[in-house]
Amino acid sequence: MGKREEYDAIVVGSGMSGGWAAKEITERGLRTIVLEAGGLVTPDDYVMDVYPWDLKYRGRRERAVQSLQRPIQSTCYACDAWSEKFFVRDDENPYTTAEGTDFSWIRGRQVGGRSIMWGRHVYRWSDLDFEASLKDGHGVDWPIRYADIEPWYDHVERFIGVTGQAEGLAQLPDMQFLPPMTLNCQEQVARDRLTQAYGGERLITIGRCAVLTQPHNGRAACHYCGTCERGCSTHSYFSSLAATLPAVVDKWGIPALRIHCEWSDNERKMLQEMSVQAAEMLDAVGARDVVSFVEDNPPGLTIHEMGTARMASDSETSVLNGWNQAWDVPNLFMTDGACMASSANQNPSITYMALTARAVNHAVDLMDRGEL
Repeated sequence: MGKREEYDAIVVGSGMSGGWAAKEITERGLRTIVLEAGGLVTPDDYVMDVYPWDLKYRGRRERAVQSLQRPIQSTCYACDAWSEKFFVRDDENPYTTAEGTDFSWIRGRQVGGRSIMWGRHVYRWSDLDFEASLKDGHGVDWPIRYADIEPWYDHVERFIGVTGQAEGLAQLPDMQFLPPMTLNCQEQVARDRLTQAYGGERLITIGRCAVLTQPHNGRAACHYCGTCERGCSTHSYFSSLAATLPAVVDKWGIPALRIHCEWSDNERKMLQEMSVQAAEMLDAVGARDVVSFVEDNPPGLTIHEMGTARMASDSETSVLNGWNQAWDVPNLFMTDGACMASSANQNPSITYMALTARAVNHAVDLMDRGEL
């Protein structure tokens, strides 16, 4: 029998939240192990510099093979001839859904998880989001407010590097920005027209991305090759592999899940309203022949899974307390999308990272005091 290894902390998963948990815990001096179901990925596995003529069908998807091996994963734009290897094979990783429901589960099972091929957009939430359930009556109120997570947004952003433009919007708080990418001429004209049409109440701003516009923390600035979902060998966008993971992990099996998830009537009504508002703004900037539409995609295809182990102020309505700590298992902290009490229009990844850093700091403080 091999030597018994003892650890102060176990991190399950090496994606966006798992990488941050590993970084924060080890920096506090705790002996930590990261468990990951997938294999190791190195920069040699990235395909950002592979040209279409190097591929079997010049970059086109091999649809017959994908329909057998990745019928669900291939519905994601990034699961193409270059990047499909970063997505699981559906035929080898099955799951089921409850009768009458559907769920498109987009997965990457490897060290780094989906942080290798994510969209890189990062936006802070505000109290408009954290107080939404309390005000509109849908769901359970968050146990935290913007003030609780604001310093952790700062902490995360200073480390990962975020490009964007400060706008002073209460509903979309400014961040710790690197220099912004610039709008092109058409985008600037659209920004000016929209600002005028809505009296400054609505605006177009450059995307806020975890992409480096200048060297940062030992990582090179982006050279704008435009193939981010294929992996970045220069580490110019944030991923667990590029920035947070301190060590390699092992492979573990994961049992199949049965998913029961449906859109609510409230969510469908919001989707309809989004379509109307988008068409009105396009018309305001001078677009013509605008046709609004709503896609009836199954849950999951937008990729940001949230909920199922939400945080709240009492154990009757939630799994976790306001520190991402399980009510029933004090030494268990859950900081990925499962902890979210509600969704918002902003991409949630930066909020996952900030919640993770905040939870780790609290957990280690509890350990230092002998309370955990």
